Amino acid sequence: MLRRLFVSILVITTGLMANSLSLSDNGDGTWSVGYETSEAIGGFQFTVDGATINSASGGDAAANGFMTSASGSTVL
Repeated sequence: MLRRLFVSILVITTGLMANSLSLSDNGDGTWSVGYETSEAIGGFQFTVDGATINSASGGDAAANGFMTSASGSTVL
């Protein structure tokens, strides 16, 4: 019983931690968005607190035919 509970918790935790988003400063006033996922991405939206987003473009989103939009603090 205890082993089954541990395996269930491990599977749930792994599933929850499998996706991550990160920001890295390019040193020229722009930032790159990085991600890790084990699942296919059908779209994305994120908000950045404490900054104004002027534009969003390029990267894997553009390479895979995603349209990007940025306004205020939100990127779609």
